[in-house]
Amino acid sequence: MPVPTSDGSPVVEKVVTPTPAAKTPAAQAAPVSTEPSYFSAADVATQNQYTDCWIIVNGSVFDMTGFDSIHPGGREAILKLCGKDGTRKFMGEDEHAERNAWQEIQQFKVGLLRG
Repeated sequence: MPVPTSDGSPVVEKVVTPTPAAKTPAAQAAPVSTEPSYFSAADVATQNQYTDCWIIVNGSVFDMTGFDSIHPGGREAILKLCGKDGTRKFMGEDEHAERNAWQEIQQFKVGLLRG
């Protein structure tokens, strides 16, 4: 309960709202690199199993691990391209163009082909 002042009026309690602490440089998030990762065909060739499946399409490298189980064309369509350049197969199929598959696989892109 507030104590009255010498003139008899009650003391008004001031509510102080703490302000958020300013972020120090150490507390700020590290910048995300916008530089693409580059991989050689030999790098991709080592990722050649269904548990670790990378493919090359149009000079980009995609990690398709696990996508084989949901690929509309079936598991084998992806598995036979693991560790390889699948550009001709991917770009040569009308089904990919009809479904806009190029846009769909962008979420799996891990980098670019070097060299």
